[in-house]
Amino acid sequence: MVHFRKYRLPFKSPFVTAAGSFSHREGILIEGELDGIRFMGDASALPGFSGDTLNEGWQFLNAYKNEIESLFSKNKPLSEFDSQCINMQAPPSVRFGLSTAMGNLLSQKAGLTLSRYLNLSSKPKVPVNVTLGLKPIDLLMEDALCAWKDGFKTFKIKVGQDLEAELAILKKLRKALPECHLRIDANGAWKTDEAVDNLNKLASVDIEYCEQPVGANDVNGMSSIQSNSPIPIAADESVRNLADARLIIKQQAADVLILKPMLIGTITEFQKIAELAGSHHIGIVITTSLESGIGRRATAHLAASLKNQSFAHGLATGRLLETDLLDDRELIKNGCYYLS
Repeated sequence: MVHFRKYRLPFKSPFVTAAGSFSHREGILIEGELDGIRFMGDASALPGFSGDTLNEGWQFLNAYKNEIESLFSKNKPLSEFDSQCINMQAPPSVRFGLSTAMGNLLSQKAGLTLSRYLNLSSKPKVPVNVTLGLKPIDLLMEDALCAWKDGFKTFKIKVGQDLEAELAILKKLRKALPECHLRIDANGAWKTDEAVDNLNKLASVDIEYCEQPVGANDVNGMSSIQSNSPIPIAADESVRNLADARLIIKQQAADVLILKPMLIGTITEFQKIAELAGSHHIGIVITTSLESGIGRRATAHLAASLKNQSFAHGLATGRLLETDLLDDRELIKNGCYYLS
């Protein structure tokens, strides 16, 4: 009834992260059928970022295959199913894959999309941002103008290497596209005092928020920056579970939480973090973990299920892959991800 198989998808060009350079994305496809309904999920630990590995996920799924099949056949409410996955100590990426597969099954039975199954008031589309890669400024501007014509309104720029050069790029973007939203990601490159100084220099460009100005474990530094920065602060690597979110909110370390559902776990865990953030007026931005189109589509539905939609989400990552299990590029039109 439930089957697992590994996948390996090549990137169009090597994808460079803080954890190294990757030529492909690996993951595990979870697929099954019950009462004539096919359902799927994606369990894909992200090397260098996830709290688990692909091998750990593969071993868990095969070791607990009978228990997993039993969980699906019992047709429990999603919250109970998710609790069982946690009790079985499934790795985060596996919890995500199993939970979204179950959500896929239950929503189809209810005749709803996953986003509407989670929130009947959800909208059929969500805005998405474009990440502008590190290129010569003329090529970067060309990419930005093309994306703007295609309907994208939010652009993300990596910073933390050369502030003067990065400021020049941001100023040129702001001048060319005065109505766009600009967000920056420092990937923990700065020290606390340096971050405050740099953010004051960047304030004139009207930045939507700065993502992870200092290291993931430096919540005290994030709190100090948040108190002294003219630009809102977003936590990314600093939040991987509900306990992390509670700490960040308690210490007033961020104005926005960047959530990668694949790294968090079940839909229920994701919802708890989103509800906590909402109760403290903290913004939420959802991003993929470079997973397959099956995982991205599930992530897009989670983004659409949010009660408050204030930001564009990081969902347009399928264009980085040479091949895919499910091509969702046709669902991204006019700067939005349209849910089916």
